[in-house]
Amino acid sequence: MPKQALIMIDMQRGFLDSASPLCIPSAEATVPACAALIGRCHEAGVPVIYAVRHYRADGTDVEKPRAAAWASGGKSLSEDCAAHLSDAFPDAFTVLPQDYVLVKPRFSAFFHTGLDLILRRLGVQTVLLAGTTTPNCIRTTCYDAISLDYDAVVLSDCTSSVTDAVQAGNLADMQRVGATVCASTELTLAYPQINQRPRVRSAPGVVFSIRHGEVEMRVMFSPRAPTSILPSLSEINGEKSTVSPPDVIETVTSGKMSLTLQPMTKASPFVCS
Repeated sequence: MPKQALIMIDMQRGFLDSASPLCIPSAEATVPACAALIGRCHEAGVPVIYAVRHYRADGTDVEKPRAAAWASGGKSLSEDCAAHLSDAFPDAFTVLPQDYVLVKPRFSAFFHTGLDLILRRLGVQTVLLAGTTTPNCIRTTCYDAISLDYDAVVLSDCTSSVTDAVQAGNLADMQRVGATVCASTELTLAYPQINQRPRVRSAPGVVFSIRHGEVEMRVMFSPRAPTSILPSLSEINGEKSTVSPPDVIETVTSGKMSLTLQPMTKASPFVCS
């Protein structure tokens, strides 16, 4: 299954509190489902990325369409606002040290942020979209994700709109352009472990062997000199040896433990640079 990442968007007090001019009335009701999803992602090892808003106190970075309401309504999500209008997360949310928090200047979580770089560095192919509001931040993030060749999954019970009709219409639109729409309870989480290497059968005295490309690393449980002849992979598999002692790159011995690095075959030479 392709690697996933959860993008939790704008679930902050300034969008949840009914006293805020930016409040989305139904967003508060999605907090339990969002919190549960965050917990599941943490347990599964799925990266959690919080894409949030934070405005300057002077309002110079507030979008023009909402600037007047923002200024007259208590300057939500800024350093000058009251606590109940702040950019803080709901108490039910858990933010771990490995989580990412990105401040987005506009609706899409990709716009002028490092989100795309982070996702590609993590090897993520599928983005799980949750938060508020569905027709604005969720939808623009979804379309940008699809434009950047990510698979987008929009979680219907973890997103919200000003009305049920707006919610239904936008979910249907995103589904029509290729996004998957489902409830978080229907979601299967999977984040394959990275840097795993296949193990091979061990010969007597070999604790374990790990190979990567043309190079094999073996841990031996017996004292050996750096020039000792070690069993090749072919010998371990009951075949005629194809690797001779001069092919050993390096052997380090300490007590009863010997670590050896050697090419898998002579056909593909090992190159150091």
